[in-house]
Amino acid sequence: MHRLNTFTQLEEMIEQMHRSMIGSNSVGAGTRQRRRTGRDSSSVRKSSVNLMAEPVDGEYIVTADLPGFEKNEIDLRFEDNILTMEGFKNHSEEPSDGVGAFAHGQQRHACEQIRLPVTIDKEAISASYRNGVLEVHLPFYDDSDDDRSRIEIQ
Repeated sequence: MHRLNTFTQLEEMIEQMHRSMIGSNSVGAGTRQRRRTGRDSSSVRKSSVNLMAEPVDGEYIVTADLPGFEKNEIDLRFEDNILTMEGFKNHSEEPSDGVGAFAHGQQRHACEQIRLPVTIDKEAISASYRNGVLEVHLPFYDDSDDDRSRIEIQ
């Protein structure tokens, strides 16, 4: 039992380091597996996401490794300068012989959030997902196009 606690503490330390490198609002989960009890022998696997964000030519490019997900299993949202990426996969198998009371299932969940330090043009955000890699382009908001006039203070 002591060994499990040591690994749990190590996972928590790694998660904390990951969050501190990505940003204070980054949310991720370790790779621990949990088994639910009852007739369904499902397991839930929470995954941490390899995430990178960098400013390039007037926009932030965020890439996230989300292998094993389909495009329709990924929810991507942007609100209050926070980009949220969440993937949820539900896979279940029935017994092959059609007999038996137990169905086997596995669920996988990955979630990351990142706060961007600049104002983003929400209308121009684009994303693509290829070969397990999500790439999000978040252009900086250019307030020079604003209709408001700047008043010089003398």
